[in-house]
Amino acid sequence: MKKIIDFIQLNGKALVLIIAIVTAFMSVRLGEIEMKEDEETFISPNSPVLKEFREFKKTFESNEGVIVAFESPNIFTVENFKYIEKLEAELNKLPGVTNVNSLISANNVNGVEEGLEIYPVIELVDITEANVEKAKEKVIGNQFYEGVYISQNQKVTALIIELPGMFSGGSDSLAKLFYKKLTNLVNTQELETGLRLYIGGDIVTDASIEQLMDKDLALLFPLSLLLSAIILLFFYRKLVTTIVPLVPVLIAIVWVLGLKGWTGVPMTPISITLFPLIMVIGLANSIHIINHYKRERQFESNNSEAITKTLQAIIKPCFLAAFTTAIGFGSLAISDVTGIKQMGIFAAFGVMSAFLLSIIIIPLSLKYSNVFAESKPNIQSRNSITRLLLGIDRLNHLHSWKVMLVFLAITVAIVINIPKIKVEGSMASFAKENTRLRQDIKFLDSNMSGINAYELIIKGSENSFKNPENLTKLDEIARELSENSEVLKTFSAADMVKTINKALHANNTDYYSIPCTETEIAQYLFLYEISGGDELSSFVNEDYSVARVTIRTSQMPNKMQKEFVSSLESLMLSNFGGMDCEITGFGMLMNHINENLISTQVESILMAFGIILILMFIMFGFKGGLLSILPNVFPILFFMGLMGIFGIDLNMATSIIAAVTIGIVVDDTIHFFFGYKNEMQNVNNPAIAVTNTMLKVGTALCVTSLILTLGFGILVFSNSKFIGDFGIMSASAIASALLGDIFISPIVLIKSKLFKK
Repeated sequence: MKKIIDFIQLNGKALVLIIAIVTAFMSVRLGEIEMKEDEETFISPNSPVLKEFREFKKTFESNEGVIVAFESPNIFTVENFKYIEKLEAELNKLPGVTNVNSLISANNVNGVEEGLEIYPVIELVDITEANVEKAKEKVIGNQFYEGVYISQNQKVTALIIELPGMFSGGSDSLAKLFYKKLTNLVNTQELETGLRLYIGGDIVTDASIEQLMDKDLALLFPLSLLLSAIILLFFYRKLVTTIVPLVPVLIAIVWVLGLKGWTGVPMTPISITLFPLIMVIGLANSIHIINHYKRERQFESNNSEAITKTLQAIIKPCFLAAFTTAIGFGSLAISDVTGIKQMGIFAAFGVMSAFLLSIIIIPLSLKYSNVFAESKPNIQSRNSITRLLLGIDRLNHLHSWKVMLVFLAITVAIVINIPKIKVEGSMASFAKENTRLRQDIKFLDSNMSGINAYELIIKGSENSFKNPENLTKLDEIARELSENSEVLKTFSAADMVKTINKALHANNTDYYSIPCTETEIAQYLFLYEISGGDELSSFVNEDYSVARVTIRTSQMPNKMQKEFVSSLESLMLSNFGGMDCEITGFGMLMNHINENLISTQVESILMAFGIILILMFIMFGFKGGLLSILPNVFPILFFMGLMGIFGIDLNMATSIIAAVTIGIVVDDTIHFFFGYKNEMQNVNNPAIAVTNTMLKVGTALCVTSLILTLGFGILVFSNSKFIGDFGIMSASAIASALLGDIFISPIVLIKSKLFKK
């Protein structure tokens, strides 16, 4: 340890130069960091679920769909149809758009003497009341219109915009440009017409979240910086000790961002938290160093000696505190959720970088500024924090069992609410309730067939899905699913075949069924194709060996999703047990993400807890290691209970709190136990040692906990509900951890007589 301290003091200027060089190197790639939010943010690229989803999109040449909808007391008026025509023309001008479908451009299948005729629902050259009424007759009750282009109450209509997907020339830059132009068009139309336009789709969700990320970056980082500076100025009243502690964490943030730039890892919704996290966590090291140096400087005439003694006392606990925090973050690397894994790795790197920078920059700045040189020892001087700590210490000594019973009662009362926690992996819930994204999705879910979809993929041999038996099975699946209140709409090749059969029999509803022979079906499908029909490729592949059943559902909680997927598996097994079947779609991705969130919570807690417990055994022995865990159980159970009480979901952000909290809250315990161990070597009296530790370490614990609590608390100002929940829960965990360390730790140490000679 002495060699490290001497090296820092003797080679300060060289170390600062090295830091400057590394910072300059990291800064080179800052401008190359991408903002990204897509399926790979939440699922590993190697996940079978993601591979199946992409294979499905490739097989059916699936384009990205964006919905634009509006509401009117009666959609079927001449004015509304003319506006739909105008709006469709404007949407077709947007960049990347390959097609726009609506009530006026959707095709109707009709039987004629020569076979089939496919034409628009309404002729645009003659939009009259009579023609609008005829269009209404064709639309109402039609499987392919209701819930897609028109709501069941006929008060909402939608236009479906098609853009190239991943396998047909789509790109991230094109999607962003499209979204920008779309929102501009929507804003203009709303001002001109007074109508409220509702938009939805994966592209809209992704782009909206990226905008929220940009706003968070512009807000949260400056706010955390300002808050930290105000707290430092309030407690130390020195310009040096206000500005200098911010330097290591700012450099650490540059290093983290630079590493992202060099490795090509993008910014994701959850990684936005890196800025305030590193800011407030990294400051803890500086505060402990400054606080200890301020006390040593009162008794040392030599500035260098005060710094040496400070580093001798502080390096080891600060390193271990930073290391355990890094372990908490690092444990997230085992997650299958890509965004969480990346966030954990980069946060761990940032925390250790902040520690390294702090033990170099802070001592050097204290040495050359000679701050606190005028400080004189004054034992009688008691600030408000010291008086509070002495009061708590007296309470712990006089009423230790009562204090422990109070904490036990609080723990029991709050733990019973943990089972109430729900899982929510939907990206729509990333945004707050009052955001336009959430309002639009809620409207589309309520009035149309929603934006959440599951896809059943059934693979057979060539022409399998010209077989009437297999088509009847597809129809049976749709019929059974229609009995589920969460299912808004289903589509399959069976629906198309039934529609063609009905059209060829003078639209007689008795013929809305599957023909009896494969020959008939083949003839009908051929007739449909030569008549200009192009919808079949959405339901079957070219050789009719693979069929798709699209199931539109409302947004479901995790438990209901699992039950729904299980029912889909049973349906496929009972109908197509001899064929290769799979379930995919965006709904399946969300279901998989939710499962990963739960496993992330459990596995990261166990990993972080196990590694930190081993470190505690090494630092404080077997007995000390076990005892050090007691004050840290309380904050973890506390915040999990609060999640159940206040209905805060387990999502991509909150799923990481437990592992992160273990790493952070144990920092205070390490500093308290180290301080107590040193005092026991001098006084060998548990009661006196606890009191001395409370006075010497307690102030720094209170200041760092205040900064951490407020630093996490500012996340509530995030535009994201995920990040806001993360901030509230983390702040509550830090605050409750401080209570555990100034109430539970002292009592445990006194009663156990740990480290007594």
